[in-house]
Amino acid sequence: MTFSINIGTDTQANYKEFNDILNELFDNDSKYISPQFIRDAAFSSYVEPALKPTDGYIGVDSLNPTDKDIKLKQFYGKRHYNNNDIMSDSLLLSDTDIFFYNTKDDSDPNNNSTKLSFLSGITFNM
Repeated sequence: MTFSINIGTDTQANYKEFNDILNELFDNDSKYISPQFIRDAAFSSYVEPALKPTDGYIGVDSLNPTDKDIKLKQFYGKRHYNNNDIMSDSLLLSDTDIFFYNTKDDSDPNNNSTKLSFLSGITFNM
């Protein structure tokens, strides 16, 4: 999937998949990296960060004007527990869209619980 912003201007940037960016970025020994490559990399990093602000809703926005939603599972928390991947094949193949897992140290005795808080209003005391 690719799309662009500022089409036809000096600041045009194209969204590209991460591997496509890596394939186009040379070692630059002969000064082959163009400003376009840098803009594409920066723009693509902006489109697909781990988290970013959205406009008036909670969600992940791809910024692609024709396909705005990122249709991937979302995982919040630590990736490994005692050297094992938390996101197993069964979780990845499940119909669950969003996963939360704790960020406690593996040796923490309270590691079996995850505390998730939603803040609202103007007072932020817990």
